[in-house]
Parts: sequence; C-alpha cells; structure tokens
Amino acid sequence: MIIFALLILITVGYAYLSTTLNIEVNVKVPKYIEKIDLVTKIKEEAVLDNITSTYVTSSTGIDFTTISSDNNGKGIYILNSTVNDENPIYYFRGAVDNNNVRFANFCWKIVRTTKTSGIKLIYNGAPNSDGSCTNTTGTTSTKYDDDTDYTQIDTQV
Repeated sequence: MIIFALLILITVGYAYLSTTLNIEVNVKVPKYIEKIDLVTKIKEEAVLDNITSTYVTSSTGIDFTTISSDNNGKGIYILNSTVNDENPIYYFRGAVDNNNVRFANFCWKIVRTTKTSGIKLIYNGAPNSDGSCTNTTGTTSTKYDDDTDYTQIDTQV
C-alpha cells in the first residue's frame, strides 16, 4: 500500500487555510526478477578448446575435422585465438542441453558470443506449458506470430 500526502493550500482574501489530505492506493508491485548476465554465466562453465578437458581427450584440444562427441568436444568452449581479447568468443559445441534461453516469450538456443560481447541465438520454438524450453533435433515446423510457417533447424557449432 502506498500513501500519498497532498497538501492543499487555499487563500481567501487575507486568510490562509491549509489542510493535508491522505490518499491510500493499493498497488501490486511485481515480484523482482533476478537478471542474469548470460556472458558471465557462460564464462563460469567454459574451457579452452585447445586443451584436454571433460569431453576432449586429445592433448591438443578439439579436432574440428571430425564431428563433436563425448571425446571430441561437447559443451561450452572459449575460442583459444580470442582468449586474450577484450571480449573472448565463447561457443557451444555438440549435443548440449544447457544453452536454452527464453526471450520475447520464445525459446532460443545460444550458439556463441561475439567480439562485441553480443550473443548469437537461433530460434528453438515456443515454450512448453510449464514455461521451459525443450531441446529439439532435426528440422521441425513451428508457427511464429502469423500464418507463415517458419522452419526451425537445429544446428551444432
């Protein structure tokens, strides 16, 4: 509840009258929603792509000439050539399930960050009834905001 105090001043001839009027207003204030800096969140889990890690068994890092796998890159990585840049590039590789975000009431998959600290997204359909986003594979069709049928393609970095 918010209470406003309004001071009313009335001048009649030489007489000066004043009164205070209290007005009570019931206002519902929306619950605070914690904002998450996506780049900061991504940095917490990222590892260099040129070293051995949980899903990279080669001592020289990811072999980009072969597909991603549990032994050749799966997860979030830092592009080694940008590690000392002001905005290093972070990217997802392989069959990951932790790169979904909801934006504008649609589901999106994070593909990578950019040198200007932007985030590249790919459309991933409408949210489930519980508000969550589901990872999809292959090509499916989803209605967007009109009668046009937009095609969704699941891509991997």
